[in-house]
Formats: sequence, C-alpha cells, structure tokens
Amino acid sequence: MSLTEGPRELERQLARAPRLSSPQLLVLFYLIVVFVGSMLLSLPPAVVPERAPLAWHEALFTAASALCVTGLTVVSTAQDLSVFGQVVVLVLIQIGGLGVMTFGSLFAILLGQRIGLRNRIFLQQERNRSYLSGVVRLVRLVAGFSLTAELVGGLALFALLLPRLPAGQAAYFALFHAVSAFNNAGFDLFGDSLAGFRTDPLVPLVVAILFVAGGLGFGVVQELIRRPRHERPGPLSLETRVVLAFTAVLLVGGTAAVWLMERENPSTLGGLSPVNQVVNAFFTAATPRTAGFNTLNTGALHPATLILIMGLMFTGVGPGGTGGGVKVTTMGTIFAGVIAAVRGQTEPVLYERRLGAQAVQRALAIAVLAALTVIGVSAALMVLEPADPLSLLFESFSAFGTVGLSMGVTSSLGPASRVLLVMEMLVGRLGPMTLATALILRSRRNGHTRYPEESVSLG
Repeated sequence: MSLTEGPRELERQLARAPRLSSPQLLVLFYLIVVFVGSMLLSLPPAVVPERAPLAWHEALFTAASALCVTGLTVVSTAQDLSVFGQVVVLVLIQIGGLGVMTFGSLFAILLGQRIGLRNRIFLQQERNRSYLSGVVRLVRLVAGFSLTAELVGGLALFALLLPRLPAGQAAYFALFHAVSAFNNAGFDLFGDSLAGFRTDPLVPLVVAILFVAGGLGFGVVQELIRRPRHERPGPLSLETRVVLAFTAVLLVGGTAAVWLMERENPSTLGGLSPVNQVVNAFFTAATPRTAGFNTLNTGALHPATLILIMGLMFTGVGPGGTGGGVKVTTMGTIFAGVIAAVRGQTEPVLYERRLGAQAVQRALAIAVLAALTVIGVSAALMVLEPADPLSLLFESFSAFGTVGLSMGVTSSLGPASRVLLVMEMLVGRLGPMTLATALILRSRRNGHTRYPEESVSLG
C-alpha cells in the first residue's frame, strides 16, 4: 500500500463505520452533562465545610435530578450543599429546563454560528416537535420567554421574601426558586419545600404560576404570543387547544378532588381556613404535573390522594415544556382513540380534527413504554428496599414524571436503587420513545412489504 493509499483507505473505513443516530447522540449528550455535573458536585467546595464530600452515588443522583428537572434529593440542598454546590445545581436546572441541545444552540446563535441540519434534528427531538421548520426561531423564543418569566417571577418572590429575610438572601432565594419553579425542578433552599408558606398563599401562588407557565410547552407559548391582536385571529392549532383544555381540566378537577379527600385530614388541609384550603388543594393538584414543590406533607396524604397524584405525575405537562410525564397530548390522543373505538368509529377525532392512525399508535407506544418503565423500576425497588411498597411505587412515578415529590424514602435508598432512579429520570426527561429509538435498532426492511391479514380475539 502506498503512502497516498493509506489515508484514502482510512477515510473509506471511517465512511463505512456506523454512526450514532440522532437519538443516541442526544442521550449521550445528556449523559455527558450528568457526568460533568456529578464531578463538580463531588468536589469538596460543593458541600458545607463541616460535611464530607458527596459520595459518587449522591453526586450522580443530585446531578441527574437537577438536569432532569426532577427535584428528588438524597442530600439537603439547603443544609448540605455550599453556595458553589447550589449554583452548580441551579445551572444544571437551567440547562435541563431549556434542554441540553437548546442550551448549546443558544450559545451558538449568540456567537453568530449557523445551526446545521443535524443540530436542527436534535432540537426537533428534544423539543418534541413533529416538524423541523422553525426550530431555530423556537430556540430564541425559549430563551427569551424563560429569562423573562424567571426575572418577573424572581422580582415577585423577592418582594414577598424581603420581609422575612435579609435583602441579599431574599434576592438569592428569589432567583433560585424562580428558576427552579419555571423549570419544574422542585429544588428548594428552605429545607421543607414550601411547607412554611401553607398559610401564606402568595408565595405558593407565584411559584405555581411559574411552573404552570413552564409546563405549557414552548410551542403553545409561541403560538399564543404570536397570535394577532388587532384582527380576527384564526382558530388555535389542535395541539394548543388540547394542551390548554387538558391543563384546565386537570387543574380544576385535581383541585376539587384533593379538597374533597383532604379537607378533613388534620395532617393536611384540616384546620386551615377555607381560603388556605383551596389554595393548598390547588397547589397540591398542580405540583404533581412535574413541579415537585409541596406545601403539605406528602406522606400524610390519604392513599386515594396519593393515587390521584401518581396519575397526574404520569400524565405530565405539555410537549416541549420544562416538565416530564407522557404529556397531556399523548393522553388526549389515547382518550380520543378509546372514544372512537367505543363508538365504532374508524378515525379518532379531537376538536373536529381527525387524528391519524400513526398518531394513536405512537401515543399508545409512549404510554405502554412509560408504564413498563414505572412498573419495572417499582418492582426492582421493592426487591432492593425494605420500605413501604406504596412509598416505593410513588417514588418511581415521581422519578419518571420528573416531579420530585416523595413520601420520605429517597434519602434512605441504597446506591443500586439510586442508580435505577437516575435511569428512570433520564427516561422521563428524554421521553420513552427517544430512549427506545436510541437502544433498539430499526428494521432494515423498506416498509412496503404487506403480510396476510388475520384477526385475534380482543377484550
């Protein structure tokens, strides 16, 4: 082989070498950020002087929980982490809320660099968009809306916290909780989440507005912001109508259900004034949709309320938002498919719009993969841990939904259980379909082969 043929042969071999798919690279990028974050949190300056540095599984869990905007903690953010450690957590929350690829693309845009097709595909998958056009405009809107909401929310929280705390601490706490709330992270610096504000409704209401706004989905926000004001606007897109309608139904219905089940519970709503009962019931119904803050003791809730919360955690928020879950649009599509099947219709319909068979198939696949993930991790936790099974099931739902609510067992879990929850948080943040696509090789068949049709008995 000549000297010139060697490099050419190497180029041909590299060209023939298998390349990672977009979902695989997206997963890899998230794993890299989790690894870097865990390394920073394992440094001695990341904890208070009187505490030993975080163990590897503590640092890994905290970094993954922050990047996946979950909020489950095995160490106290307020008491164990130093200001440096808290800032690392805050940066990971901001990166995770915006999305790793969105965050990186934003820096590229600020530096004047062009976003290539491959990066646009990454952004499309990360933001859960069904089409590729407009993703760069969406990145700019994501950044602008996020920073504006966090700034306005931070100023409101600063005004409310100033009578309680020194000015510097009030500003720091306001910024931290505004970022954590808008990104649906659930990390707090009070040590007891927002339990100290259950008789002071203004702080929980500001936090709730922030995490509901972050959970709508940036595609919905983009459509609402750009909707014409001085002329008669056309109808909203189907996605926006589904997100707004299901969000309203879940908030109102969840609030009523929590109030009915907890109004006489002396450990939760019992003993509060009627106004505070409604506010805390609303907050308890809104926070499972991936926010993770709590004003009531989660472990003291009625078992029926816990089941309701697990259902809300599984459902999640709007697609492309800062939260997790299977998303309200997925549940809405499945709901339409069930109604169509019951009525004997061949095509599901939502708001006088037909849903394609592929959309229903994808929604069912997401829900089934999510359910299998939660059930599998729950079963593994019950084998590994001696804790109450309901608490472990709740923990699994919380990790998948990237919520952060817990019945108090997180800190007692062993390293193996913590790693399982880290994996589940990544599945919940990236989406079960993205992970499945990254792990399972697609069929090489061209898709045009049709096989004989045969029916099986159902139901």
